[in-house]
Amino acid sequence: MGPPHTWLKGVADVELMFPTYGAGSRYLVHSGRLPLPRDVAAFPFSAVIMTSTFMDRVVENGLSGNWGRQYDFLKTSGARKIVFPQDDYWQCEVRDQFYVDWGIDEVYPVCPPQSWPELIPRCLKSGARVAQGYTTYVTPYMRSLSLRSRPWAERDFDVVYRASRTPTAPNRLGMVKSVIGDRFVQALGPNAGLKLDIGGGSGAMIVGSAWHDFVGNSCAILGSNSGSSIRLRNATVARNIVEYQLRHPGAGIEQVERDAVPQEDRGKSYTAISPRNVEAAMLNTLQILVPGAYSGILQPYEHYIPLDEDCANVRQVVEALQDEAYCRRVIDACRERILADTELNVECLIRDVLGRIRTHAGHAAVPGGAAFDAMTARYESRIRFSQAKSRYLTGFKNMVRPLLPDRLKLWLRTLR
Repeated sequence: MGPPHTWLKGVADVELMFPTYGAGSRYLVHSGRLPLPRDVAAFPFSAVIMTSTFMDRVVENGLSGNWGRQYDFLKTSGARKIVFPQDDYWQCEVRDQFYVDWGIDEVYPVCPPQSWPELIPRCLKSGARVAQGYTTYVTPYMRSLSLRSRPWAERDFDVVYRASRTPTAPNRLGMVKSVIGDRFVQALGPNAGLKLDIGGGSGAMIVGSAWHDFVGNSCAILGSNSGSSIRLRNATVARNIVEYQLRHPGAGIEQVERDAVPQEDRGKSYTAISPRNVEAAMLNTLQILVPGAYSGILQPYEHYIPLDEDCANVRQVVEALQDEAYCRRVIDACRERILADTELNVECLIRDVLGRIRTHAGHAAVPGGAAFDAMTARYESRIRFSQAKSRYLTGFKNMVRPLLPDRLKLWLRTLR
């Protein structure tokens, strides 16, 4: 996640769910951006839990080289090794190899089960436990978001939306996410009579608690399916896409997909319910969504108002928005559905995982609390300089990145 001062609250809430909500155990939290001290690698942990931002580092650095070698201890470690990934489709071959070669015991992919045989075939055959994971979970923090929601009549906006820029890779789902706000505004026309706050691009993004205040101050929020329509097997495929875009700067997403993505890796539907869906539900904000799977949790008309991808049904959406009683029923049903789903409940997840960790540990000798405290004290002392260096480099990158031309950013991606 980078230096703590850059953490997004929603991301940190999921990445650190075990030390935050898993009371009764001791945890050492290590960032994959920092070097791992040798005595930490040698410590007999009961479990090693790796989350999505760590897997981002695995994909970015590859499985060889100095960065990867510092985690070779996992291959022979007696700890229960558990991974909570995201973006399972991004360099899936690298992830699959990591799960098998590093002896991972449990994997929680967020993509639907029908996609697992083509994303992590080796892992499925290895005997590892593979169970459905999610991009976010309902935590005490998530439940507390209702305190940020304003009464319906006092909300300043009717519909809001924020989207990042057009995806670099030829991802049709990402493209819809980037343009659905503009399409909605254009379909409404100038005389819709709605109070809107819809923006896109990195400059329009809202982070931290301000994002939750923003969503909780609107009657409804737009949304579409999160995930990817292509499978990116490895770094070579990713590099080929970037190099093609550099050679053809005017190519549209369809052309890049056709010419740079192998045919068998196109037309996918790697989707999952997103943190926005859960946040909006907890903030009692109506969701207007492009129909999709949403992890089999959200259903159109019952939990959200469906919006055609081309916004052709925008008039029906506006009519639904004017029926406050109906909107409130949908909002309540969505919130109740998410709260009732035990697989999204962080307490259920942690209890289940910690139970298997204790069973796996059995009667093995576990170092006392004093030994663990001494190890963590040494860790904090040794890592302090690396943390300061990481804060400086992150600040420098954040300052320089917006100034770089898009083509230079693309070229830099080929160096990874």
